[in-house]
Amino acid sequence: MENEKKLILPETWTQPESDLMVQLCRYHAQVLYAVRNKVDFEKRYAEVKLPPNGFVPIGAVLLDGHLRAYQMASGTLITCGFAVQSEVHSDACKLLTSSAQFELSKEPNLPLSNFSHLGRALLALFKIYRQNGRLGHPETLRLIFELLLAAGFTEERLGYLEWSTKALDLAYPRRMTDWPIPRDGRLWVTDTFDAYIDEAKDQWSSA
Repeated sequence: MENEKKLILPETWTQPESDLMVQLCRYHAQVLYAVRNKVDFEKRYAEVKLPPNGFVPIGAVLLDGHLRAYQMASGTLITCGFAVQSEVHSDACKLLTSSAQFELSKEPNLPLSNFSHLGRALLALFKIYRQNGRLGHPETLRLIFELLLAAGFTEERLGYLEWSTKALDLAYPRRMTDWPIPRDGRLWVTDTFDAYIDEAKDQWSSA
């Protein structure tokens, strides 16, 4: 039937893809944890102090602040089973385990394709930075950049990192139903990766 939903068959994640998804989830937990104090105007939660090692503790309440990028990040954590919605009709989610213990099974029961999940998680990282300049822990960010290369999303050309065809397919999918195309047109410029890590170090050392 035409109206029938297309069945998405389970996909086996490559190890670099799985590792990248886990690091993106850790990154989102860190960012949402770090911004919680900024958006919690009602002061319903205790004051937030950034964990110096970047690991967010079990039971931590993470706010999305009504921003679409934050909602995408918290949605990724919930979809992967690392968090639950804190309260009905709430903008908060709560971690079910420490971010240090995040682990994605080889064949997780996720509702979209591997590519779609990675795309949403990666887009949330870029959008959060564009909207409020917030970065996750520098070590997690460094691992994400390394895993982008290992998973085939970046390539080394003439001594520089550049996005691969695989990354461009992720950012601009041929099927419009895969995930939203970025309105601002592109992913981060790859030759500035080191600058983002340096900026993240400054953010976390001054917090």
